[in-house]
Amino acid sequence: MLVIVSEAIPAVKNALTRYDPVGPLSGKTLAQVANYVIAWVALAYAWRGKSVAFGRVYAATLILVPPGGCSGRSRSFTRRSPPDRPRRAYPLGLD
Repeated sequence: MLVIVSEAIPAVKNALTRYDPVGPLSGKTLAQVANYVIAWVALAYAWRGKSVAFGRVYAATLILVPPGGCSGRSRSFTRRSPPDRPRRAYPLGLD
C-alpha cells in the first residue's frame, strides 16, 4: 500500500526520500523493515508461552504472502520515462 500511496501523493513521495540518490525507495524500504520487526515483536509477545498450531500458521502464510509480494509490482502504478539516449546492444557498454 505504501508504494501505491507514494506514487499517488507527491507529498508522501517526498517525505519518504531519506537518501537523495535512491529517492523514495529508501523510505519505503525503511518502512517495510520497521513493519517486519514490529510484526515479529508483536507475535513473540502474543505467542509467548503458548503452543501454536504450526499447520494453521503455515496455511495463513501461504495465503497472505503471495498478494503482498505482488502488491507493488503492477505496471499500472509505475511510470516509465523515455530514455535520454538510445539503448545499446550491450547494456554494460561492452560493445
